[in-house]
Amino acid sequence: GATVGDIAQRDPGYLAWCVDNVRRDPLLVRAADLLLDEAVLHRGVRRPKRGSLRRTSPVAFGPSDPS
Repeated sequence: GATVGDIAQRDPGYLAWCVDNVRRDPLLVRAADLLLDEAVLHRGVRRPKRGSLRRTSPVAFGPSDPS
């Protein structure tokens, strides 16, 4: 129920994770990216290097296991 702005205040690391991992909602990724830039400029947040939080998709989204 939180907005992206609320999350930026509480947990900017989660927004960084979203930028690296969310693929189905480009608007969310763009909003997270902009709010992270704002946090870096005005709140002294250290932003992780892009791609450093990238996670592979869960097995449930991979190819079927034939066994």
